[in-house]
Amino acid sequence: MRGSLVGYVIETLGEINELYRKYSTLVGFSIRKSTIRKIPKTGELEEQYFVCSCHGLGEEGPPKDQTPISNENDNKKRKEKKQAITRTKCKAQTCDKKNKEGLFEILHHVTNHNHKLTRLPWQHFHRSERHINGGKAKTIQTLQEAGIGPADSYRYLGAAAGGEQYVGHTLKDHMDLSYRLKIKEIK
Repeated sequence: MRGSLVGYVIETLGEINELYRKYSTLVGFSIRKSTIRKIPKTGELEEQYFVCSCHGLGEEGPPKDQTPISNENDNKKRKEKKQAITRTKCKAQTCDKKNKEGLFEILHHVTNHNHKLTRLPWQHFHRSERHINGGKAKTIQTLQEAGIGPADSYRYLGAAAGGEQYVGHTLKDHMDLSYRLKIKEIK
């Protein structure tokens, strides 16, 4: 499946997204949705681009980590957080368009990347790979209700899955979900 995806015909964009996500996992990059074109009269989706996460321009200007800022309250100088610039103008993408039969077809697929691809042991860190589905979310909620903290419940899921790389999300994703569940409970 490392070749071109041109010619694949699938019923929904969700299935194309899943196909391209699996392809990106095998090759070693992350994906995101990009341009959407709709039919003006009906508002029906006609065309969708899925691109490499490094597609597009990075932030321009001086590096943020070099600018110290002062806090008026305590007059201490602080540095802003370093934030990695991840956009490298990568051209890898697919163009998916609705054909005459009403099915979506991959018309264009660029496979070349201008950045390093991720090796297999770290691919589970890609944003397009990190998912907390309904079953996992319910398990996390149950563990939280039982008084088990987020870090311990993440370690439990890692042990049950055979390693943290098989959990399907990172500790930060896990903590974020736990926080949202706690806020939901408070409301």
